[in-house]
Amino acid sequence: MRLATIRCALVIASLALTSLCAQRPLPPPDSSLLPPVPAKGIPAPTGTHVPLPKPINLKVLSPDIAITDLERTMVGFNIGLGQDCTFCHAPKPNVDPATYDLDYASDANPEKLMARIMMQMTNDINSKYVARVAVALPHRTPPVTCGTCHQGMIQVPPFPRPNTKKDRHHKDLIPR
Repeated sequence: MRLATIRCALVIASLALTSLCAQRPLPPPDSSLLPPVPAKGIPAPTGTHVPLPKPINLKVLSPDIAITDLERTMVGFNIGLGQDCTFCHAPKPNVDPATYDLDYASDANPEKLMARIMMQMTNDINSKYVARVAVALPHRTPPVTCGTCHQGMIQVPPFPRPNTKKDRHHKDLIPR
């Protein structure tokens, strides 16, 4: 319960920060926290992965990020939001998006702007708050990721308020 309260407070505090829109590169992700990328030469399931070209137009991630780190980061987003690449990346002109022939550099899809803002927010939460909490509780402080809040859904699911004994003593204080 305390960890959920801390997480909620971290999210609220970070949303209030004016630094959300600052364009600063993130360090490469900790690869131990992300799912593995298929090895070269092993085809991914149809419609789920194509090799990425050299990245351009990176505004939050480091422009020097390795392709494998970028792929792992993108897979982490896919899992965290329960979406595929077409959710943020626009298709190339006159191409069926189902072919995954995407224009990764394009900013035409507004979801990509939102993703950048959310990446900055997550980076701020991890660097400014989780890092400080980890000093006191290193064994209980995983980094915040998209999946921490989104849990595999586009919209953050509502928090299910547990029915506890404390609720009975504070019925007048519980929001409805």
